[in-house]
Amino acid sequence: MNKQILFFLFFIFIFHLSNSQVSIEIYDENDVVISNTTKHLIPETHNRFKIHNTGGSSINVILEISSISLPPYSGVNPFGIQICTSNCYEPVTSTGQIGTVIPIAAGSIYDENSYAIYLADGETGAANFELTFKEEGNVANSVSVLYDSEYSTTEQLNEISRVSVFPNPAHDKFSLIIENQFLGSFFFMTDILGKTIINQEITQNNTVFSTDRIKNGIYFFSIIKTNEIIETKKIAIKK
Repeated sequence: MNKQILFFLFFIFIFHLSNSQVSIEIYDENDVVISNTTKHLIPETHNRFKIHNTGGSSINVILEISSISLPPYSGVNPFGIQICTSNCYEPVTSTGQIGTVIPIAAGSIYDENSYAIYLADGETGAANFELTFKEEGNVANSVSVLYDSEYSTTEQLNEISRVSVFPNPAHDKFSLIIENQFLGSFFFMTDILGKTIINQEITQNNTVFSTDRIKNGIYFFSIIKTNEIIETKKIAIKK
């Protein structure tokens, strides 16, 4: 009887493992895998993405804005992220599902008219948002892409940072995204008076910081590696 129970538990474990395996990969317009990475949007350009179902069965994929931070705008039209799949949807300014589910056959790539566009009514402002691709009914099979657009004029594209934080302003938490070459560096954050708020070694590409013990205000942070300042920026905390 014990052997039968053990065999049953082993079968359940294998079944769960096989069904929790991630089979979604996201490619950009250059066929580079951007799943769980940061993608810098090119302003006023169709920033295409492709959804690859690497699994052995058909799945329905849901697109969802998991987080979003847009610059303030006092004009008639707000800033927004427009997402197009088979149809284009109105500029998105809040989190939630976008459009309907996308059926993708086993081993197939969905790229029909699919792209993400950063819309800005003007030449200034920055946006950050997280686009999550997940299988309907199986949340474990999901990946995300962090999109950012620190500049909205093509002349400034070469200045796009190798380090980004979002959302900015931050509320309950914020994410620090860095390239592989800067792993092992330190995230050093101070207030406007120079008081140290965070001093932490960065060991992964995406590090999440809580703002529970940080007051509202403007803060400055630097990425420091081997006593060299890689990047210096500011972030606003607004809870």
